[in-house]
Amino acid sequence: MDDRGTLKRLYKRAKKAYKADKSNEDLKRAKDETKKVLMSVQVGRSGDDEDDNDDEDVSSAKMRTISSSTGDNVDHSAVIDRSDINDSSIDANNTEESKCGQERRGDGDGSDADDNTGNNSSDINKLEEAYQRALAAFKSNKTDKDLRRNKTAARRALDDAILAAASSSASNETTRQLTCTDCSKKFIYSMASTAQPKQRKRKGRKDDDSNKSLPTRCPTCHTTRINRLSTTQHARRIVLDSQKRNMCYAFQKGECPHGANCKFSHNPEHGGGKLPMKKQPAVTSGTEE
Repeated sequence: MDDRGTLKRLYKRAKKAYKADKSNEDLKRAKDETKKVLMSVQVGRSGDDEDDNDDEDVSSAKMRTISSSTGDNVDHSAVIDRSDINDSSIDANNTEESKCGQERRGDGDGSDADDNTGNNSSDINKLEEAYQRALAAFKSNKTDKDLRRNKTAARRALDDAILAAASSSASNETTRQLTCTDCSKKFIYSMASTAQPKQRKRKGRKDDDSNKSLPTRCPTCHTTRINRLSTTQHARRIVLDSQKRNMCYAFQKGECPHGANCKFSHNPEHGGGKLPMKKQPAVTSGTEE
């Protein structure tokens, strides 16, 4: 008991000296070492009743100091028994484990999962019908703000239902709900089952960009865009090949990476002919009179 009292007095002196000059590293080191020794002595004698009473006094004194510094008048002298908290948490964990075990034993046939799947699909169909009705009503009168709000609320409810159904059906996969840049509708994207396309590194793009492999369009808009671009590129290719341009040597080797966007000709009949140079008007340097 005398050792602890001496250590407490030393710690108070060191703390007071450090508060007077906080820029001194030696005072800070002495305060920390004294505190470590005091804490080790308190831990070593935690089994004695006298030490327990002293710990309560120290904790109550610390709480009074905190309350006086913050202006709080609440009584913090009560000491919390952590053993009761640990026992209650253990009992709660045991109760949850027993409940989980009962649920696992009751779900052996898998009929409940099928029922949930059927219910989710029926709910999604109903929400889809409600959204289509709200959308048709809004298209009939686009100046009505109430119809616009109803359409938005129906769309959000449908998106939430689709996301919940996808999350419950694919528990082992990582699913994300993305927004299409063309139709502005939300769609579900599974990152685990879909193979990530290999993208070409570009200047100014960071390697740690997490969203560079995520699709920006829903499957319907993605297919439509591919068909539209293929038609446009085919027409562009016809226009380029009809003109007399330089022959693409990479295309002759079968290694042209540009495809329809290549500025050189892919027509074998051109054979490297160049475009005729435009005649520029002759500049006459005459003297003005």
